[in-house]
Amino acid sequence: MTQEGWPHAVTAAQAAGLLAPPFAALVLLLVLLRVVYKPPNASFHLDKHANYGSLSDFSETESDADDIIYAGEVAGDYSAPWATTFDLAFVAGMAVGAVILSITTSVVQPRLFTDSGFWLSQLVKIMCMLVVSTLGGVVCRFFCIVDDYGYVMTTRNSVFKVNYTRKLQHFAAYLIPLLRPIVRATAAPTLEMAWAYYCTLACFLLLIKPLRERSRLCMLQFNALDRPEDRPHTLKWLIAGNLVPGFGLVTLFSAVFENVSFLLLIVLIVCIGDGLAEPVGIAFGRHKYLTSSCLSQRRYTRSFEGSAVVFLSTLSLPAIMYTSFASPAQVFATMALLPPVVTYAEAKSPHTVDTPILIAVAGTLLHVLTELLEV
Repeated sequence: MTQEGWPHAVTAAQAAGLLAPPFAALVLLLVLLRVVYKPPNASFHLDKHANYGSLSDFSETESDADDIIYAGEVAGDYSAPWATTFDLAFVAGMAVGAVILSITTSVVQPRLFTDSGFWLSQLVKIMCMLVVSTLGGVVCRFFCIVDDYGYVMTTRNSVFKVNYTRKLQHFAAYLIPLLRPIVRATAAPTLEMAWAYYCTLACFLLLIKPLRERSRLCMLQFNALDRPEDRPHTLKWLIAGNLVPGFGLVTLFSAVFENVSFLLLIVLIVCIGDGLAEPVGIAFGRHKYLTSSCLSQRRYTRSFEGSAVVFLSTLSLPAIMYTSFASPAQVFATMALLPPVVTYAEAKSPHTVDTPILIAVAGTLLHVLTELLEV
C-alpha cells in the first residue's frame, strides 16, 4: 500500500478503505440485531401518554433475581457515617497525592510552581469541569424527583436514568485535562498532565457526604453521577475503580506516545465508545447479557446494542483521525484489529472498572501496531 504523499494525498482506494468499513459495519449490525436476531420483546414501545417517568413494559428476558441489578434500581443508601466510608480514604489519598506531586515537581520541574500560565490553565479546566457537573445535575433534577436529602429517586422502569448524565461527567473528566486553554511551551508534559488530572480529581472532593449534604450545589453535582444501582459505592467505584487507574494510564501513555494525537484517540475511543454504549444500551438495548462487578456479588446488565456502539466508535475514530498515522498500513491495521479487541474487552470487563481496562487495552494495542508498522 503506497505511502507516497500520505496523509495529505489520499488515493481513491485509501479513501474508500476509510469510509466504507464504518458504514458497512453499521448496516450489518442493524440487520443482525433487528432482523436476523430479532429482539426478544419485539413489541416494545414507549407509551405516548403520560406515564410519570416510567416504562409500562418489562423485557420478557429480565428477571428479579436478587443478585442482578438493573439500571435505575436503588441498591443501597448513604446512612453510614462518612468517616467509615470511602469518603475519608478519598480525602487522605488526595492529600498524599498532593505531597507526592509537589515533591516530584520540586525535583523535576521546580519552575512549574511559579508558572502562572500553567496554573491559570488548570483553573480554567476546573471551572469547566464544575460547570459540566452542575449542568448534569440540573438535567437530573428536571427529569427526576429527589428525597429529603437531595438524592435522586428512580426505578428500574424510569425513562430517564442518571447513567446518561454520568457519562457526560465521565467524558469531561478524561477530556478536559487534555485541552490546552493557554498555549505555552512545556518541559515536562507527563508531569503537567499528572497535575491536570489531579486538579480534575480535586473537583470530586466536593461530592463527599459531609459537603454534599450541606450544600445544594454540591448535591446537584453529585446527582449527575450518582447511579442508584451503584449506591452506596458511587464515589468509591467511580474514583478508585475508574478515574484514578484511568488517569494514571493516560498519564503513562502520554510518556509512551510521541504523537499526542494517539493519546487523544485513546481517550475518545474509550469515552465516546463506552460513554455512548451505556445510554444506547439502556434506551435501545433489547439483547441483554450479564456482567460481573468488581469485589461484589452483584451482577449488572449490558446489551449487544451497547457493545455495537463500542465497535462502531472504535472503527470510525481511527478513520476520522487518519492524519495522525504515519502510514496507511498503521491506520488500516488499527481499524481491523482495535474494534474487535476493544469491544470484547468492554463486554468482559467488570461493572464500573471497564474504562481503565479499555484504556489499557486500546493504548497497548495501538502502541504495538504503530511500533510494528513504523515507517
